[in-house]
Amino acid sequence: MASDLQTHSPVVIKLLLLDPDFTWEDLKLFEREAKTLKALDHPLIPQYLDSFEVDTQLGKGFALVQSYIEARSLQDWMQVGRHFSEADLRAIAQELLKILDYLHTHQPPVIHRDIKPSNILLGDRSGNSLGQIYLVDFGSVQTVADGGTITVVGTYGYMPPEQFGGKTIPASDLYSLGATLIDLLTRTHPADLPSRNGCIRFEGERLASKPFQTWLKLLIQPDLSQRFKNARSALDALQKEQLTLQSLAKVHVKPRGSRVVLTKTDDQLQIVIPPLPLKQKLQVIFSGLKQTSFWCLLLLLGFWKLETLLLVAPFTLWIVSSIWIKIIGKIFEEIQLSIEPREIYLTRNWLGIKKRYSSPTKDIIKLERVTYKEYFDTMQKTSKPKLLYSGLNIWVGNQCYALEKGSLIGGIRQLTPVELDWLAVELSDWLDLPIQTAGEVPILGNQSGISTEVINTESNFRDNTSDIDSASENDLSNLWFFF
Repeated sequence: MASDLQTHSPVVIKLLLLDPDFTWEDLKLFEREAKTLKALDHPLIPQYLDSFEVDTQLGKGFALVQSYIEARSLQDWMQVGRHFSEADLRAIAQELLKILDYLHTHQPPVIHRDIKPSNILLGDRSGNSLGQIYLVDFGSVQTVADGGTITVVGTYGYMPPEQFGGKTIPASDLYSLGATLIDLLTRTHPADLPSRNGCIRFEGERLASKPFQTWLKLLIQPDLSQRFKNARSALDALQKEQLTLQSLAKVHVKPRGSRVVLTKTDDQLQIVIPPLPLKQKLQVIFSGLKQTSFWCLLLLLGFWKLETLLLVAPFTLWIVSSIWIKIIGKIFEEIQLSIEPREIYLTRNWLGIKKRYSSPTKDIIKLERVTYKEYFDTMQKTSKPKLLYSGLNIWVGNQCYALEKGSLIGGIRQLTPVELDWLAVELSDWLDLPIQTAGEVPILGNQSGISTEVINTESNFRDNTSDIDSASENDLSNLWFFF
């Protein structure tokens, strides 16, 4: 720290000396920092003042002069015992995301690459205000125009996986921000926290709300495709308090009356979905009788003419038998999902006939809650949406492990939407994956920051992996919607 002789204002001088430890890479980063600060103009970033060569008692070198910010780093605040509430962390996150949005949309885009508590300054409190946030130390900065470099810079624990390979994009700063917020929340260095499948695990149930934890998990996803794409989408998600995340996050208790059995140990999560109870079995059978009677009546009407009978009978018998094969198979089906450290297993049991599928747990990439609603019921002339499909999918590479595949005949489902929400939250916690939504959700709408796609065709109602279910189920999985 020094004083400007002309303005008498305090300044910060950063020196790079040509000592025995000097490398040309150090000079490259030093010059890049000076060039970047000179091009930036933001009140919450240090202002570039000057840069020049120096000759000191310690040797020759280079100096970078920048404005002084009177504030302590978040690292210093933690060391003196300051604790940060969820409201504090939200305020810090919002301010930093605004700064990152400025940097990432700058031309050329600027990537900080070393966001951590010691590089974030926080001024003193002012009334109800947390204090002003500043982002400093651009010594590891990279512009997209410099993307050819393979220099690995950053701080272990706060660096995303791609940064270890010398690759950084704007979303890399979001990972570092997430790791920083987790450090402030848990008061534990991210490198000291446990991880699963490369994702930081943190226990914040008593420290932060479920929606905020879910939002944090979207920042620290090791897979870039699962992370927020940019600072603006992360900021929008935080500010809008997405209803989808909130509604799913609240369902953390097993719904009353649910027959699903969920068992968790330190190294295994198991979900058992039993067959339908007797009452619902009878409802499905009764509905099946009503609907197949139509085809039987069609067959009887064909008796008055032999040619019609020969034409209609095979098709009618195929439809009726297919429906009853589907009914018998589904009403007695038990589903078991088991997730272990190495493998994920899905077992479907039909009256003692078991089909088991497995994949490596490390290949799990997405947890998807699917809801499809029809906006208009033309028969009743109402705009109230009608639930057509509600499901929960675990994507393992290109394979889809589905815990619910729509409704049986008569609208009977093995799992209710509330049960699916509950299981989604449990699986999200266990897998350290955010819950992504897919389908049309007219009540909640399309929320920013959440991966959302609209399901428009009947083919999407079934799994995208043909080897998860038998051929007869795939052929008839959507038949109920036509009646």
